[in-house]
Amino acid sequence: MIRERDVYLVWYALGCLAAAALVGLVNWRVDPLQFYRRAAYAPVFSDNQRYQNPGLAKNYDYETVVIGTSHAENLLPADISSRLGERAMKLAISGSTAREQALVLKKALATGRVRHVIWALDRVAFAKPIAAVSNREGPFPHHLYREGPRTAALYLLSTDTLRLSFDVRAGFGHRDLETLNAWHADYDYGQAVVMADWERRGRVLDRINRNRSRPHPSREQARQRSLRANLLGLIRTHSGVRFDLFFPPYSILTYLADFRTGERVFDERQRFKAFVVEITAARPNVRVFDFQGASEITHDTRNYKDLDHYTLRINRWILDALASGRYQVDPAGYAAELARQAAQVQAYRRDVCEGDPRRRMLCPRVATPGSD
Repeated sequence: MIRERDVYLVWYALGCLAAAALVGLVNWRVDPLQFYRRAAYAPVFSDNQRYQNPGLAKNYDYETVVIGTSHAENLLPADISSRLGERAMKLAISGSTAREQALVLKKALATGRVRHVIWALDRVAFAKPIAAVSNREGPFPHHLYREGPRTAALYLLSTDTLRLSFDVRAGFGHRDLETLNAWHADYDYGQAVVMADWERRGRVLDRINRNRSRPHPSREQARQRSLRANLLGLIRTHSGVRFDLFFPPYSILTYLADFRTGERVFDERQRFKAFVVEITAARPNVRVFDFQGASEITHDTRNYKDLDHYTLRINRWILDALASGRYQVDPAGYAAELARQAAQVQAYRRDVCEGDPRRRMLCPRVATPGSD
């Protein structure tokens, strides 16, 4: 004899299954992240790049991809089209680790459409363990990058996806793929804001370094391991794809901040670049560009919103350099170029920190040689 409680449990289970099926059906029809297919309706995009980028990588038409952190977010597809003549998809992720960048690039490369990769190399992205990802915008969605049975369950049966579906159908979100996650129009640029960032960052560094007996930890070995695993591995397995790697043109004050952190930090930055050039030098499908010695850009605070993020004009200047080959690294002469950059930084440091008192505000309490 069937008990009343058993009947209730059966109906409860059937209700749960029906609800899950309804959620899955709605999410499948809307597919708010365009993970399975490009939207048939006027698309609305999520600004959560870690969730949105896999669908863009899979289902949109392009031949060139942009990879990197916030320093690549203003490399606009229209500018790439006009300057390089290529259809582009921007897959940069703000604050991303090297593994996150590699995962989204793998997604794009798996389509077979990619012919050209533009990759902005930020040293900090390679400082974490090889497989490190960020949970800054929610748990990292591994299921969207490594498809399998769990992908459908975690994506289609998710109430978070359901909320996105309702938002998309209501028109909430970003409508223009061209300007998605581009921030160039949201900030002021110039001396005032750059110096405000210098003071803010300086206070943080001074607090960290108050105990000068504590050595600055080196992450050089971690960066080298990450470069081999997350960058070189993809270059090796996709020899038919052209890789343009570039070191962004941070402002010269970025390097003064290096010295404020510790005497070894600037040298580690230089060795990071040297290692990238070393491991890619024999790869015919790789070009490396180093914009960090372009003093006409890096010494002009009008180009920056903080110590290292630059205007849309500079992003277009970078694309023009990629088109012309200007600032492309010659591996045979790169040691001399790094020495020239170091001399440039040291000369600027002396001029600002020890020269005209009216300019010394640019370099308050900078660590002196030997104090680290």
